[in-house]
Amino acid sequence: QGPSHGLHLSRSDTVVWSPVPGADMSGFPPGLATRAGSGCVVLGAAVGSPDFVEEYVGKRVTKIRSMVDVVCDFDDCVVQYLLLQQCVLMPRFNYQLRVSPPVCIARAIGDFDAVLARAVRDLFGNCDLSALDMERIGLPVSFSGFGLTFAGPLALSAYSGSVLHSRELQGSLLGFDVNPVYQTTVLDPFNSSLHLPPDQLISYVKITDSSKKPQELLSDVMWGVRSQELLGRLLSPYSKAVFTACGLPGSGALLSHVPAFGSSFTN
Repeated sequence: QGPSHGLHLSRSDTVVWSPVPGADMSGFPPGLATRAGSGCVVLGAAVGSPDFVEEYVGKRVTKIRSMVDVVCDFDDCVVQYLLLQQCVLMPRFNYQLRVSPPVCIARAIGDFDAVLARAVRDLFGNCDLSALDMERIGLPVSFSGFGLTFAGPLALSAYSGSVLHSRELQGSLLGFDVNPVYQTTVLDPFNSSLHLPPDQLISYVKITDSSKKPQELLSDVMWGVRSQELLGRLLSPYSKAVFTACGLPGSGALLSHVPAFGSSFTN
């Protein structure tokens, strides 16, 4: 009934996919591309078996690694930092975190974080960076970090926020309220992963009432917890004061203009 409503299938841009290997696709019109097997890619997101999803996202990491290699050859560390932060690393990987369950892309997440760690060490002149330094560097600038975000800490909140963002549409299609289901399957595991106290637990009511999008809200909660944990591990009052000051307005502009070779955020 599509043509009668002005909807016409673009055969050149269409693939009919079945997850069943060897499925009979002969009933579809000739000239229409068909595929049967482990998976397919829809709007840049891998859909199919865990192995297919992992392989596809892994190829994305390989492309990112190639671009990082080029950026690391630059002599200007400020340009290098800006390209890594704004163009090459998380901006090219965040979408995959939003559309792929973390459990399906665990290896790709680890590979991405290894690429990022190598780029960070190169940016800082291959000086001796502690685990605490790396955690600090991975925080967003607004949380007193360097804005070079690792995928591991972000994966759960990114995917959970993406799932929750479309819960109203899912509910209308399924014909029932999906919020209680997602409280149990998405938000409760998220709360448990951060060991949130009872008065700070995230519920679907809080998400509905918030002016922020679900991913932004969950990420802010997650980064807030991680930054407070890191602050508590800093020993000297000076280090704590510097850490807090670096999250104030204007810190992003400072990081964008001050070369940072060999500096340590925690001393």
